[in-house]
Order: sequence, then structure tokens, then C-alpha cells
Amino acid sequence: MLDNLFHRQSLEDLFIDYIEQVKIERGLSPKTIQSYRESLSLFGAFVNTDHMSLRYWTLDYLRPFFHHGRNDRCWAARTYHIHHNNLKKFGDWLLLTKHTRHNPLIAIQKPKLAMVKKKGLNVEEVHKLLYVALLKSSALPFLRIRNHALISLALQTGLRMSEIINLRIHDLHFQDHHLHVRSGKGGKDRFVSITNDLQSTLEVYLKEHEKFFQMKTLILFPSKSGKLFAVREFRRLTDRLGKLADIIFSSHDLRRTYASTLSKQGVSAFVIQEQLGHSDIRVTMRYVSFEQKNKDDILKDIHLYN
Repeated sequence: MLDNLFHRQSLEDLFIDYIEQVKIERGLSPKTIQSYRESLSLFGAFVNTDHMSLRYWTLDYLRPFFHHGRNDRCWAARTYHIHHNNLKKFGDWLLLTKHTRHNPLIAIQKPKLAMVKKKGLNVEEVHKLLYVALLKSSALPFLRIRNHALISLALQTGLRMSEIINLRIHDLHFQDHHLHVRSGKGGKDRFVSITNDLQSTLEVYLKEHEKFFQMKTLILFPSKSGKLFAVREFRRLTDRLGKLADIIFSSHDLRRTYASTLSKQGVSAFVIQEQLGHSDIRVTMRYVSFEQKNKDDILKDIHLYN
């Protein structure tokens, strides 16, 4: 009787309950929530029914769905992983809330992912980007200084675009040489260390910020009107800077550049992980460079037990 009741329940309705819960409890970003929705929508299109009840939440439907994605839709291994992870988390919630007695996703394997090193900009491209930001990015002197400080911060902290947009002046703690990222990815706060060079750049910028806005906004990098940058405005800015510098890059490439540059200078992957706010060290390892020294060079001069 209980199973029959469960099978009549709509997966879509349960999914709405799930999203509402994780939005509050885990602070998921709109982008992550949209990814979850796309995964369930694709599964719904595959089973091809107007009422996707819990009776479809079985290996008999889920395994063919993933095989269809891999073979017929030509999913890359990473795409397969994304949909598998999204639906597995939903399945874990269904199990936790006693809507199901097991999560069938556990029995469905994922293809192995190749370890891909993420590359950022080279030193010449970094200098070109900072040059055009400071001297060519706007007719208005304040905006040129703002753009230069913004790009400098991205290149010297590895902050995500959303984290940069939401920074406030009071998030800067120069005395402690760090800044406070509030509600980063996954709703997590963290403190990110800053260099002396970046601190000097930001101190110069803050003086111009105070002159231009007369303390009417506490947003660190506001738009010309003093309001919060919209994502599309931020992307338009990086696109314009890229054209001026003749470099094709995304805001995330600045994050990659920071991580790979730290790695080349011998900074520990665990320090890089903390700076970037990765919850999983395996994500950080995609940015780590092994170019600086090979294993023999690192170990040959070490005195272990003197």
C-alpha cells in the first residue's frame, strides 16, 4: 500500500521540495540549481511521460537514461558526471526523507575522467591586460583605475566573478593582509590572503573610489552609477578588455592564472585549495603545475634525518 502511494507521487513536485530545502540549507547558487533542474528535465524527456512518478526512479529507467546520454547524445565524460552527481544528490535526499528505500544511482558507474590541467594566461598576457585596463579601458579616469584594480584583484586572489561582484569595502582587512569572501560557492565564507602589491593597488583605488562616490556606496567595485555589477556587465567588461589586449579569456581564466602561478612558485596545493575555496583537493589539482621541478630535483638535496 505504501509503495503504491509513493509511486503516485510526482518526481517534479518532490524535486521542487528538494530544491527549496537545499537552497536554504546549503546556499546553492542559481547556476547550480539550474544544473540540477536540467538533469531532471533530461531524465523526464527520456522517460517521455506527462506524469513522472516515483515508479520511474529505478535502475530500469535510470541506467538506460545514462547509456542513452553517453551513446546517443554523445555526452562527454564530464557531462555524464554532472548529470550523475546531480541526480544522485536528489536520490540521496529521497532516501533521507524516506520517499524511497534505496538510491539506484549508487549502482550506476561513471566513466573515468582524464586529469586535465587548466591553463591560464601567460606573463606577457597578464601585463597586456593590466596595461589596457589602466590606460585604455575607459575615457573616464576613475573607471580605468577601477578596472585595473578589479583585474589585479582577480589575478592576485583567484576570486570567482560572483565573489568579486559582491565584495564590500569593509570586507578588506589590510591590517591582517586578507579579505573576507562572504557567501562564496556553496554559501561558505572564507578569508583570502592578499599580497603587499595588491594591497598597494587597492589602497590607491580606494582613495579614488571615495572621491568619485563620496561614500554613497560601499560596494568595492560598483558600476558607474554606484550599483552592483550585473553578471552581464562584468562579462562585457572582460570582453572589452580582451579585445583591447587582443587576448581571448574568460573571468575564470584569471582564477586559473592565479592558481597555476602560485603552483609554479612552489606554493602547496593545500594553500591554493584554501585560497580558491575548493572543498575537494582534486578540483585544485586540475590547476596545479608540475613544471617547476621534477621529482628527482626536489628530493635529491633533502636531508631527512640529520
